[in-house]
Amino acid sequence: MQCKIYQPVLPNIDSILQCIAITHSMRRFAKIRTGLLSSYSAVSCQYRNSECPWGGQKYSIYFMGRAKKRLNLLVEIYKKLKQNGIKVLFEIAGAKESERTFFDENFQYIDFITYKEYLRRCSNADCLLEVMQSTSNTGYTTRVLEAISLNKKLISNNQDLINAPFYDKKMLSTFTSENDFNIEFLNKTNTPLHWNYDSYQYSADKLLSFLREYLYKKDK
Repeated sequence: MQCKIYQPVLPNIDSILQCIAITHSMRRFAKIRTGLLSSYSAVSCQYRNSECPWGGQKYSIYFMGRAKKRLNLLVEIYKKLKQNGIKVLFEIAGAKESERTFFDENFQYIDFITYKEYLRRCSNADCLLEVMQSTSNTGYTTRVLEAISLNKKLISNNQDLINAPFYDKKMLSTFTSENDFNIEFLNKTNTPLHWNYDSYQYSADKLLSFLREYLYKKDK
């Protein structure tokens, strides 16, 4: 049986650029909140097969993001994961030379990564890690949408996700510090897990469809 490799499809960038002002305006002034209607991912869910990801190194958990003020927390989480034998990859962008005090094989400081390559890393991980700089803001980041679109587990320090319509304790775990980081959540199961939610709701396909409909009504 031939396996169809999951390859997220990026939408036409010109279409997004044409609509970005409208999207930001609607988010700021209309504040649309019907499910995740105002939140979308650039990952298309036209193809979805988590059992046959892109080629490359496989990891239990993956993080990629800017250092900001969360670097110390990321280091402590990484240490805990490594101590428990978890196969992990952390890629930290934007860290100053003076901040780069911790070094390890899979704790890497990077200057640039394409979104396509980032998706390749995500596709090859069992779980994605989200570490928000501030947990006082409500809402959902693109990391959440990517996890759902790619059918990956998610660990986040955003406690608001517990009340999200897509919340599933088998797919989503939250934490407040490295001390209550649930390592057992990363254990593999014999039964394939899936988000019990329609990932199309957050896809770029729906975003473009929604904006086309909005523009059509506006021009009438």
